[in-house]
Amino acid sequence: MSRTWKIALSTVLLATLGALYFGVMGLPAAGKGPGETGKTTIVGSLKDPGPFDRAFQSADTVVIGTVKKLGPAVISSPPTLGQAEADMGIYTPVLLEVTEVFKGNVKPGEIVTFAQLGGKAGGHTIIYAGEAEFKEGEQVLVPLYKPTGAFKSWTGGNLHADQGKYLIDASGAATNEVRAETLPAESLKAKIKSALVSP
Repeated sequence: MSRTWKIALSTVLLATLGALYFGVMGLPAAGKGPGETGKTTIVGSLKDPGPFDRAFQSADTVVIGTVKKLGPAVISSPPTLGQAEADMGIYTPVLLEVTEVFKGNVKPGEIVTFAQLGGKAGGHTIIYAGEAEFKEGEQVLVPLYKPTGAFKSWTGGNLHADQGKYLIDASGAATNEVRAETLPAESLKAKIKSALVSP
């Protein structure tokens, strides 16, 4: 193979690997500026979740259930002309089949739909740092909140889990990453019941 062909093939290979890298990492390729499609934006930073008791007392609904499905992400607050991409809103609907209820107007066996802030829609990917993320098949304990302020727009008016998600694994351990807390699920249930009867 001639030197010219080797150089041409090397150039094509490097270009292909570069495109794959930017696609997998969710980064904008060269030539794409802020606000253009294909861009990933991280919004906010990890915040203090606040006292445990208050987090559950202020929730509208507190349940354990299995994540049955994640719906297609929705652009809830499209950017307008001159608006920063970080000001747009995207949420992903989460369908949870309830198995146990601690608070709220819902029964075991029912499906509760709530908003996971962030997602990918219309060529945009928005990640809200510190917000809970969900996967199909997970068993979780979640406090769900009615949106207020900007959250009404960002969540499309749906309930949201904020940072309250506890993932329950096969061993019965419940973990909340934001609080860096892992405890037996039964202990977590007792803790929540105590918080909900506290003044």
